Order: sequence, then structure tokens, then C-alpha cells
Amino acid sequence: MTCQPASEWHQPERFYEVLGRVMAALATIGVLDEMTELRWWSADQTWKVEWRTGPDPHQVAAMLWQGAADPQDPASLALRATTSLDRSNGSPHYAYLQVQGVPVMLRVLDPAESGTELVAAPA
Repeated sequence: MTCQPASEWHQPERFYEVLGRVMAALATIGVLDEMTELRWWSADQTWKVEWRTGPDPHQVAAMLWQGAADPQDPASLALRATTSLDRSNGSPHYAYLQVQGVPVMLRVLDPAESGTELVAAPA
């Protein structure tokens, strides 16, 4: 048996489970209502989650990453502490996470209009 990355072709159940976990975590931290024109799709074995205006993707990624690491945080139930944060991309428009080995890109299209300050959702 070869070790294939999780993708919609090699491990579709895990690949789609990751999208569900990310969306549940976004709802748990309370940012879904702030995101306008939210869309998601897969490309290059990566989930792309994109919104027109709303919170900064780096802030969202940091909140998800911190929530996954804290067993008391409601987001940790959705992410099960399997998230890593990729801080190397340097773009203000994109942030990357790894959730159960599946890359997830968070992207805001109009960052100039996205000056929303995030506040952690109440527990």
C-alpha cells in the first residue's frame, strides 16, 4: 500500500471531512457571519475557502490554530488538535493551515475593506 496524501481522489472521505471540520470551527469561533460571499472549492489537493470582505485570513487562521491546541476551546472539538499553521507565505491575502494532513487556504478578496477586528466567540 502506498502512502497517498488525502485528496478527493485518494481519500475522499477524509478530504471532505476536513472541509466540514473547518466550516464547523469557523462557525464556532463566530466569523462566518462576518464573511461576505463565502465560497469554497478544491484545487491541487487543497481546500480553498474564500470570502469577499470580512476578517483577515491570518487572524482567522491564528484563531483556528490556537483553538485546536486548547482542549477547552469549542473549536478544538471540530479540529481535534490536528491543525498546523503555515506562517511562511507572507501574503496579506492568504493564510494556510494543515488539517488532518489536508492543506486549507483561507483567502480574503478585498482586504482593504476587511478591517474587521476579530473577537473570540464566548465559550
